[in-house]
Amino acid sequence: MNYFLTYTVYVLILSVLMGISTWKLFKKMGYNPLFAFIPFYNYFIILKETKHPKWWAILSYLPIVGPIMMSVFHLYLVKKFGKTLFKDQILTVILPFIYMAVINYSKDVELEDENANDLFLTDEEKTLKRKIHLSVPLRLP
Repeated sequence: MNYFLTYTVYVLILSVLMGISTWKLFKKMGYNPLFAFIPFYNYFIILKETKHPKWWAILSYLPIVGPIMMSVFHLYLVKKFGKTLFKDQILTVILPFIYMAVINYSKDVELEDENANDLFLTDEEKTLKRKIHLSVPLRLP
């Protein structure tokens, strides 16, 4: 019984930290910001938005596997907002709630395009791609 109570408190603390550090990101994805505070459902939304199996959300609260899966989900979320550099990934794994809060409260963070290949481009490559896309005239038959 003591283990169950301890684990429940652990899950509630993580849910509050997750909510505080990501509520604006959920809002930018088009969801109610309060969903960031709901255990299981917050990770379910992240998996849905990043097009991964939704049942993985259950894994985030299992002993031993949970912390690993939470780190993976946090990486998916920051990649969704264009944070793909190695430095971003390391900070997300080592200091997840602190670094996600930095992203959450920064003014310049925007939701990336749906094109999955763009997640791994550098800023220069993204700028070049936009310039090429804008400079090509639309040709109708």
